[in-house]
Amino acid sequence: MADPIGLISARPAIPAARSPAIPRLAPFPAIAAIVLAFLCLHAAMAAVVPLVEDEAYYALWASRPSWGYFDHPPMIAWWIAVGEWVFGRTEFGVRVLSVLAFALSGAMTARIAHLLAGPRAAVWAALLVNGTLIFLVLGFVATPDAPSVLFWTMALWAFCELRRSDNRLWWLAVGLAIGLGVLSKFTNLFLAVGFVAWGLGTAEGRRALRYWQLWAGVLIATATLVPLLAWNAANDWVGFELQFGRVGEGELSPLLLVEFALLLVVVVTPLIFWLAATAIARGAAATLLWLHAPFLAYLVWHGLSNHVAPNWLAPAYPALAVLASIAAARASAWLPRAALGLALAIGAVPVVYVLWHDTPVIGGNSPFNQVRGWDDAIAEIRASEAYAEADWVATSFYDLASQLWWYLGEEKPVYAIRQRQRYLFREPFPAELCSRPAVLIQHEGLIFVDTGDPERRETITRRSGDTPLMDMRLDTVSGAEACPSWAGDQADQANEPS
Repeated sequence: MADPIGLISARPAIPAARSPAIPRLAPFPAIAAIVLAFLCLHAAMAAVVPLVEDEAYYALWASRPSWGYFDHPPMIAWWIAVGEWVFGRTEFGVRVLSVLAFALSGAMTARIAHLLAGPRAAVWAALLVNGTLIFLVLGFVATPDAPSVLFWTMALWAFCELRRSDNRLWWLAVGLAIGLGVLSKFTNLFLAVGFVAWGLGTAEGRRALRYWQLWAGVLIATATLVPLLAWNAANDWVGFELQFGRVGEGELSPLLLVEFALLLVVVVTPLIFWLAATAIARGAAATLLWLHAPFLAYLVWHGLSNHVAPNWLAPAYPALAVLASIAAARASAWLPRAALGLALAIGAVPVVYVLWHDTPVIGGNSPFNQVRGWDDAIAEIRASEAYAEADWVATSFYDLASQLWWYLGEEKPVYAIRQRQRYLFREPFPAELCSRPAVLIQHEGLIFVDTGDPERRETITRRSGDTPLMDMRLDTVSGAEACPSWAGDQADQANEPS
């Protein structure tokens, strides 16, 4: 098939299949049906699965919308605030915009493939992107990855529309998407670097530098980020220091790079990765590789000395799905079907595991187990003598503080007693609490403050069925006795490890 917008190189195309690899359906109804099916799955999971620790943390952010936060830019907090405004303080309210974001990302991925390689590739792109583990398993979770992936994909889509139509006003949409992406996660800066590399490294890119629309897009992206920069400047650049301060840390280890490569194959799923690699080997979508090269180069460099988390790769999955769809549309029917079947089978394992609440495979506080056992544990906390006597709840680590705030914050004030930099968006610690009794709840085995009366100490175990997941120690403490060391000079706590 001819390349309508020049993103596929002139090298020989992958041979066409002898028979259609997908049913002969019009692409838009088929794509709409695919997107709607996964949207319904993720909406159902969003409604019934309890929040993981990070989601509760971001929900705490949303209680005080700000232009910046310690860990990430503010977009996910704004989304959660909007979702809760519409649907209430519920799990679904926290996640609804993230569910919609992944659905829109899948639809735009299909549109990109349609522009590059036609309707059959578009349908396969919609299927394959939703088969990757991040989309299938985490397509309902409210983390910064949801807006990050959405706006990254939106920038690629607007760029493809630009090249298809030669309407340079699309540069304004590219700039807006990049700016909103950086407001979602600092990772999206790498896409901006990718556009700079394309603009300086290709003849077409250098021609585009003459157009005022491109520079207007740059201005839009920059203007979008001014409030985020101002917030960080006013708060000692805490957000930038956290995210960029760890660059280059760790010792070089080739084994970590092998781990990164295996992670990429597994999370994209093996046969989808194979299809994408086949398309790359045949010279498909060279410009997409230009745009992603800085991001992938950074991950490789980071992967030489540190572990790479699976979700860090999330912005690249739509482009990989597009590449895989180009190969799928021209391959023998069995290969893309096998790729999709294997991906869905792999993804079904964690989905079923999350929904099957009473049968954890292993104990501990892994992300999959963070959604288990909270209702019973919170009921035990409420029934405890320490909680009944307390006017407020104290804890030490942000993860437990966030979960306790989610479940108990409407009953009693919940405050973390360390790492004040994580809570710059909240009001200052109320001084009056220092004269009132509190219940100090900590991870057993992660005790930061060893105080309270041992004879009145209580231990509550969060469990799933008969499997213990996390022990929590409850101490009755006097705020006047301990509060100055917890909340007095919290600037001294800024460098404590999380």
